[in-house]
Amino acid sequence: MTAATAYMHPDLIDATQLKHLYGPVVYAAQALELATESVRSLVRSMPAPPEAKTRLTHLYAALDAGLR
Repeated sequence: MTAATAYMHPDLIDATQLKHLYGPVVYAAQALELATESVRSLVRSMPAPPEAKTRLTHLYAALDAGLR
């Protein structure tokens, strides 16, 4: 979401600005919904990620677990 804030226009306050803020999260959620068996199969063929130690690596681990 941090990258999306670069496209925010604080002087143009309207609901369409929320798309810039929410976009990355919404696209990530959609990607999870659309994850096909071929993607899952590919992920399963890869080694499991190392132990998560930071918030970011916990998010990667959650995504990996969801696809496996």
